[in-house]
Amino acid sequence: MWVGECNGVNILFKLSIPTNDFDFIETFTIKPETLLNITHLYIQSNHKLARPDLIEQTKTGAKRLRIDAIHPLTERALPIFVNDDADFGPKIRAKMTMLNVQIGTPISNDFDESFANKHNISTLIDSSLHWYRLDLETILAELRSRELGGYRTSGKLSDWCISRQRYWGTPIPIIHCNHCGAVPVPMNELPIRLPSLENIKSSSKTGISPLANAHDWIKAQCPKCGNLNAKRETDTMDTFVDSSWYFLRYLDNDNTTKPFEPNIANKLMPVDLYIGGLEHALTHLFVSRFIQHFMHSKGLCTSIEPFKRFIPIGMVQGKTYKTLTGQYVAKDNVTTVDKNTVIHSLTKEVLQMDWEKMSKSKYNGIDPQEVIDQYGVDFTRILMLTFVHPRSLRNFNLEDGIAEGLQNWFKILINLYVELIEPSTKSRSKSAMTNEEFKQIEATIRDQRLNTIYTVAFYVDSFFNVASAIIELQKLTRYLRKIPANVKEQSNEYLTALCDLLVIIGPVIPCLSSELWTILRKQIKHNVDGYDLNKNLFEQNYPKLPDDYPGKINALYDTTIFASMPVSRSVLPSLSASDVLKCLNENDNQSQMKAFIENNGLKLDRLRKLGDYCATLIYERDPDVPIIEQPEAIVEKKRGKPSKKKQAS
Repeated sequence: MWVGECNGVNILFKLSIPTNDFDFIETFTIKPETLLNITHLYIQSNHKLARPDLIEQTKTGAKRLRIDAIHPLTERALPIFVNDDADFGPKIRAKMTMLNVQIGTPISNDFDESFANKHNISTLIDSSLHWYRLDLETILAELRSRELGGYRTSGKLSDWCISRQRYWGTPIPIIHCNHCGAVPVPMNELPIRLPSLENIKSSSKTGISPLANAHDWIKAQCPKCGNLNAKRETDTMDTFVDSSWYFLRYLDNDNTTKPFEPNIANKLMPVDLYIGGLEHALTHLFVSRFIQHFMHSKGLCTSIEPFKRFIPIGMVQGKTYKTLTGQYVAKDNVTTVDKNTVIHSLTKEVLQMDWEKMSKSKYNGIDPQEVIDQYGVDFTRILMLTFVHPRSLRNFNLEDGIAEGLQNWFKILINLYVELIEPSTKSRSKSAMTNEEFKQIEATIRDQRLNTIYTVAFYVDSFFNVASAIIELQKLTRYLRKIPANVKEQSNEYLTALCDLLVIIGPVIPCLSSELWTILRKQIKHNVDGYDLNKNLFEQNYPKLPDDYPGKINALYDTTIFASMPVSRSVLPSLSASDVLKCLNENDNQSQMKAFIENNGLKLDRLRKLGDYCATLIYERDPDVPIIEQPEAIVEKKRGKPSKKKQAS
């Protein structure tokens, strides 16, 4: 399906005598510079033009069509021969009966020269024509202006079959006539509506659409010649064709005269974020881009691309057990010998352990309701979101210690708010605290709180990495637990941090957060900056960074930030990629940044801005630059602390 490298151009040749099916034929060449040296064309025997009534046998034994191709520039008549021995390029195109056409250039191809000599094809070229004095790009531009090709494309590109033998799908508006061939349904007869059928199941054995049984619906009159025995197309379009522009229709779904009103679509398009499985990227989004480009070309949309960003969600996998013959074994029939060895409980055969997509046939599915019954809905939700990126595969295992770790965090989180009812005496400062010490602790709480707001926003907005955001909230929770009890009782910053924590984590664990918010609003008797304690949790404003909090500029490769520095948030919106690069290069750590780029063979790809608080240079691997092998000492330092022996040396 993928288009591949644009390694050539398509060229259209008009036919000297148009047929019912063709006004021109199309060919692809990786050598467009030979266009002016073409003397003839080949088609394969399965091409639709290779019909007995169009083929004549020459005196030299060649099969030639009774119609010629017209050169798109010189307008010279070029003979067309049916020949399967010519090189028709990539096999994927050779299989397409409308694209298996090849040019003949005797001046640069031995096979074409031999064929031309054998069948008396004139190879004389009139080089006095002005076309021969033009460069290739000018010639291609002329082809484009004449709408006869000239666009660079891929040799792998071919027509894509969108028809399916299904009842549920958009009818294809074509009528088949014995005299006129395939004829489009007139615009005033659209849309075609599906007939009512009792049996809508398609037969995998016959490959015939259920619509073939709708005899009254199939009968049609040819719009071109009036033939009353014409028939409708019974295949329907793939459902991806319909689902690939639904986001446009939903914006104006009551419109009865247009697919959508452009003014409405242009206010909201493109889609900010599309979330789906990997199969979406291979099919649905692929078609969506074609349709959106078409809408843009017709002036219906100002945005040429349909989506700004896409998250392909990773699959949830369960553990499987298999015999050497590949037979799956249910967990109830598995006995664990040690950490790395399991055997079949009945046959004692050693089994292979693996992680695969959950399936009943693989006995590795987990009923979500059982997990909810055991741990609760909030815990189940956060269990799915932690320790893995949304794009990554998730090996779901309740025996790996993750559940216990989350349960401990829940206890710490709950205790922070229970302490508002029953203050703890264990963490109370033993000695009297000066006003300066109190202010210092409050300042530290503020720094931790604001850093959490910033970091959570960075992870979620940059990578949609909820797992890393949750880790930051866990850090803040554990930090707040260590605050002396007498500071907790007096500190407004501490209360603000408690509010921030619940509002941020609320979408992930809404039930528990709401319960804890109820405790908080009942126990606090005064206002907290930025919050209205008379309202429930989900009516609160999301915590914002104060104006004096600095923004950051970063350099990022994969998920590694290898350069960073604070900047004033007031200048962030106006910074360009070159501005950010200049600032980082003038930083004290610019030598480390340069070394990281060189060692990993990186190149700057783009600048990503996140509101007024962060601007990040995104680096990618440069395939033309080799990765520099690091010295052993540096590798050791990265892996961990050097041994005492190495330190001594």
